[in-house]
Amino acid sequence: MEMKQKIGLIAFALIAFVTVGTAYQIGQTISQTVFDNQDFLSAPLNIEVTRKERIDNTIFVYFAYDSLDYNAAGDLWTVVRNETRTPYHIDKYIACRMAGNLKAECVATARAEVKADIIHFRQNIREWLETQKSKEFAEEITIDDIDIPTGELN
Repeated sequence: MEMKQKIGLIAFALIAFVTVGTAYQIGQTISQTVFDNQDFLSAPLNIEVTRKERIDNTIFVYFAYDSLDYNAAGDLWTVVRNETRTPYHIDKYIACRMAGNLKAECVATARAEVKADIIHFRQNIREWLETQKSKEFAEEITIDDIDIPTGELN
């Protein structure tokens, strides 16, 4: 293989690695331009359950996820790790058991509900991140644009 072909192959492999294998780290900052070119709708967000606790009649499942915070002063986004929780109300489990279902069935139903809540949350974060692209659109609209004459409301 000639030297030019080797260099071309190495350059291609490097470009492919950088484009496909771009990783990020918590605390890393990216520009609005880089942010605008990301596909957030399929981003995994690295969600993981961190802990669970029972308070009265509710089980809270806490989970951590990666996201981005905007710093308007520098027009930069910072990769952050956040934690939130989703509740599971034990009344639902009780109703399941009282309906004659086995404990295993009701536990599986509870687990599926909590999992669905976390997945729904993940999708909401993905969609929110997508709407944050191209910040200039947010600056286009002003409060005066939402002027609704009182006569149109009655």
